[in-house]
Amino acid sequence: MDQSSQQQLADTLVFHTSHNFQPSASIPRLSQHVQTFIENALSDEVASLLMKPAIRPPTVKGDLPMVDYFISSSHNTYLLSKQVLGRCSSQSYINVLSRGARCVEIDVWPSKNGPIVTHGYTFSQSIPFSDACIAIGSSVQPDSWPVLVSLECHVYGEQNQAELVRIMRDAWGSKFVDRELEGIPKRLPPEMVFGKILVEHYPLLMVNVDEESSSSSSDSESDLEDEQTSDKQSIKRSRIPPQLRISPELAEVGYYFRSMKPSKNWFSRLIPDPPNILLNISESSLLSLLTSSNTILDALIVHGQAHMRRIYPKGLRFTSSNLHPHVFWGSGSHVVALNWQTYDLGMQINEAMFVGTPGWVTKPEWMRTPRGDDDASERRMKIKGKIVGICNCPPPSDRKRTADSKAYDAYVKAQLLLPARSSLSQSSSTLPAVQAFNEVKYESEAQRVQPLTGDLNFAYPTTRTGPIDDAWNNLPWKKKEPKEVLINAEFEWEIWQKWEELTFLRITVCEKEFGKDDTLAIFCARIADIRRAVQEAAEIPASGWRAVRLLDPTGKDCGSVALMQFSFVKL
Repeated sequence: MDQSSQQQLADTLVFHTSHNFQPSASIPRLSQHVQTFIENALSDEVASLLMKPAIRPPTVKGDLPMVDYFISSSHNTYLLSKQVLGRCSSQSYINVLSRGARCVEIDVWPSKNGPIVTHGYTFSQSIPFSDACIAIGSSVQPDSWPVLVSLECHVYGEQNQAELVRIMRDAWGSKFVDRELEGIPKRLPPEMVFGKILVEHYPLLMVNVDEESSSSSSDSESDLEDEQTSDKQSIKRSRIPPQLRISPELAEVGYYFRSMKPSKNWFSRLIPDPPNILLNISESSLLSLLTSSNTILDALIVHGQAHMRRIYPKGLRFTSSNLHPHVFWGSGSHVVALNWQTYDLGMQINEAMFVGTPGWVTKPEWMRTPRGDDDASERRMKIKGKIVGICNCPPPSDRKRTADSKAYDAYVKAQLLLPARSSLSQSSSTLPAVQAFNEVKYESEAQRVQPLTGDLNFAYPTTRTGPIDDAWNNLPWKKKEPKEVLINAEFEWEIWQKWEELTFLRITVCEKEFGKDDTLAIFCARIADIRRAVQEAAEIPASGWRAVRLLDPTGKDCGSVALMQFSFVKL
């Protein structure tokens, strides 16, 4: 792939989530409705408000054991498009690693020309295994947080597997952690392997047992694994068919991430030997556990304090759609693999989770430690949001941004995306909100929108506190008869405070249609990141008003801005 094609790929796949963390210096067009409110009600300069970040990511330190982190992860990293007929490129590894992924996947298969990377049993293209390794190595710098390579190995025979190890060593050199390190704590912290590449390989002895391959579509369980697996989760080498044995060299490179498929009731016991277990579990299997029991969540969180857990998508996601990662993070799972080719809801949540971080995010403290006797779990937080206006919303796909283009109806939707139903305070159930699994939402009334401007106007707040009181009665618009009655756009929910780091707010502008409504613009962020931005800002008092950048459905900055006020009250 030439340099021009590489840049085109990077431009196509990049998402502009960081624009709410590091606002662009360019000033977008604002509607008169929004500009009037900023200058008169807030007594603020437009340029000043536009430069205030809407989110503030956490500071992440690398001194904790790896089980205390969530890791941004890519599934089928080599694919540029859909799984079944997808194009492959080694450039995909460079792309996702430059965008913050710290776990990438290689599906390696044998071929007459040597090991290749491809999506097995499909019509996907392939690339040489060595090209994928070289691309990964070129993306890891001395100060990079460690990169985990999830190696799904379909190459049989000890000699062939030794060849895989040789290729990785040649490509990665001193960056490659290919054995147990001397003088390193048993619970390895990431700061001790900065600039390094670590490997976890799927154990060939467990293929098609209990869990599906991450490339397969079966979600069935098998009793064979229980027969093979002892209480210590070890299997005697003599019982493994020769063609499925892992070579000593390949086994050694996976020392810090020993991949294992779980046996029945795996969450109810710890695995003392071998060390550094990483459990590979399909999304459907874990979802089945979460929906079958009201008490399983605590057991999963506790288990995640001892053993790392990787969740991969079910094989039926042929279009490379994504699972909802916050549900799995909420169960204590560390690595949730996503398809980075699409900017769907799952990827929006992942972007919101890891924006402004090194691709590793520390778990909430209560998830990292045994439960104490404090009352943190009983503390509630009230979340309020007000929207005054949306500017420059991109038009629907069947319209152009011209004066003669036909107007359309649009509304604003606010969704609170919950890691677990139990994260929503019971008092919120009385609110006029539509509830779905792990979600509550608010929708404004639809209004007519002109494609040329893409503006939606909502009523100014009727109750005021802080700095806007003094100037309120002198607002120019109050002295004129309004031409139309504007509707309010406000939402309010309560959550348990401990869940704020895994709860997400998603604001979308949608076209009102018959059937499914199209999404025109999107904002998605962690509740904790928004709260930090508005409460820790150098504003006295903190007003909570922000010019939020909305992205188009491909994740690109489209010049759309929402003037919003956020408030968070700990109860």
